[in-house]
Amino acid sequence: MRLINEALRRRKDPVSVAIVGCGWWGSGVALSFRHTPGLHPRVLVDKDIERCVRAFREYGAGNEEILVVESAADLRRAEDHRYVALPEISMLEELPRLGIDVIHEATGEVLAGARCALLSIAAGIPFTTVNSEMDATIGLELARRAAQAGVLYSNADGDQPGCLARMLDDIIGWGFEPRIAGIAKGFLDHYQTPQGVMPWVPAGGNPHMISAAADGAKTGMELSVVANAFNYPPLQRGMHGPTTDKAGLIEAYRRVADLDALDGGHIDFTLGTTEPGMGAPVFVVAHSDDPWLAREMKHYKKGPGPYYLFFRDHHLGSIEARATIAEAALFASAALTPRVWCSEVITMAKRDLRAGARLDEIGGYDYYGVAERANVAATDGLLPVGLACFATLRRDVAKDEPIRYEHVELEDNVALELRRLQDAGLLGAARAAGAAGAAAS
Repeated sequence: MRLINEALRRRKDPVSVAIVGCGWWGSGVALSFRHTPGLHPRVLVDKDIERCVRAFREYGAGNEEILVVESAADLRRAEDHRYVALPEISMLEELPRLGIDVIHEATGEVLAGARCALLSIAAGIPFTTVNSEMDATIGLELARRAAQAGVLYSNADGDQPGCLARMLDDIIGWGFEPRIAGIAKGFLDHYQTPQGVMPWVPAGGNPHMISAAADGAKTGMELSVVANAFNYPPLQRGMHGPTTDKAGLIEAYRRVADLDALDGGHIDFTLGTTEPGMGAPVFVVAHSDDPWLAREMKHYKKGPGPYYLFFRDHHLGSIEARATIAEAALFASAALTPRVWCSEVITMAKRDLRAGARLDEIGGYDYYGVAERANVAATDGLLPVGLACFATLRRDVAKDEPIRYEHVELEDNVALELRRLQDAGLLGAARAAGAAGAAAS
């Protein structure tokens, strides 16, 4: 943060930020700005507008400084207030007039995130997000549109994808070749529900989101964000997820994945690795056969090689997210952005489901998600978990059966439109590559 803090001090005006989604994460990001002079939470957006007001007050805003917008007419007075609370994402169209420098999106909803990203791109405002649900579903198409418009699109620091991306950038820069990029999970229960996780839901937290972390869907989506930024596909459907302590982690992957046979990097997770006092660790197993690096790593007590474990025993959520937000405004720099589509999170029935049922939210009672190679998911017509909440079943689906596109009727909306465009672009690229290969041969 040193370079960021120096750049903020040199800047004449504070970086003006709009935060969309004022739940546990979004309100936390706003409060974190108290410790980074030069970042200002100008606009907060949430369908429950009282969340915005509470966050502003906890930040230190006086009531007279806060404008609560209830209609489009109220926006005319926004320039006269230091803090603006909006109830609707569509009102973000007014942000250029308010001098917003960055949008940070934290809804955790695919459709809301898509709408927010499109408005950000149209307005020419850098877009940062912690919404892995959206990014793992339509991130490649949104990143393509943002690049075409000259607008930054980035997932954020603080959650596991951003933490892993920072680690990978360093590790690759040091001369190592990542083989496994992963998350150390404390537990996995594909059949967990919002009701079951209630004892672990923090104040202001979303039970569905906690349930999605428990049932594996969240892990699949977060790791797929990393996979699609670095071209690190999963090794198999659902990944391996070996149970191991930290000391045995490399050997665990020697057994289940044959590290010597791997071609490049891959995503995966472990169970049982989180020790007391750790907060959802992330790790990278990397390779080097460089003699000098081997001597240095042995000196620094990292083992004899050629495989080395890089381990971060925490991620700090909204506390760390401001780094991405500041870098987006100051340096037009992204923490991680989709470059390819090598990992898909597919939809698996959590219980026996009946024809005619409208599927519920991610982390709900109807389905869980597991990571799969994107080419396999496309070939088999498997439904991305990020689209499942827009689906109504055409036929019965048995517990643990993968749900396919042919099994559902999908609601038309902008998220589905973006996904269709993303799939069409990938299909076109694959056909062009095949034609080029055939011509070369």
